[in-house]
Amino acid sequence: MVSATERNGSGTSPIYSFPAPFQIVDLYHARQHLWGLARKLHLNQEAEQRRWMMIHQHLLDKGNIENLVVALASIDSSNPELAEAIRTTANYFEINTSRMRYPEFRRQDLFVSSGVIEAACKTVIGFRCKQSGMFWTVRGERHPGSAMPSLQSPL
Repeated sequence: MVSATERNGSGTSPIYSFPAPFQIVDLYHARQHLWGLARKLHLNQEAEQRRWMMIHQHLLDKGNIENLVVALASIDSSNPELAEAIRTTANYFEINTSRMRYPEFRRQDLFVSSGVIEAACKTVIGFRCKQSGMFWTVRGERHPGSAMPSLQSPL
């Protein structure tokens, strides 16, 4: 029997030679956090919400998360609920800074939004499970020979 080292000479099996995984926060999800805060800061003032978003979304889109966190943390409010929303939002961005380097990810041709992956999953499921004349039951879906078990991740 040939060992993984002998197969590729690197000491690792070709099957397990993937680069280290990393995470990217969906850009549109991150923008939703900013929009939520904009709506709380400027209740029923749509023009002010958009103006505030233009400034802060620019920082987010450029991957300048440190300055975004500083800008958020500098917002002062005497309203305890609003102050908590500001703190929570700033904390969210601070915790996820390394996952929000969007220009860097784009330079590597990585997706910064999950929409492409969601569409691909929908297409695969649609193709495998919704072809003309196919009928599915819960029992049939769980059958070992059905398409569904083969779509599940082994990880």
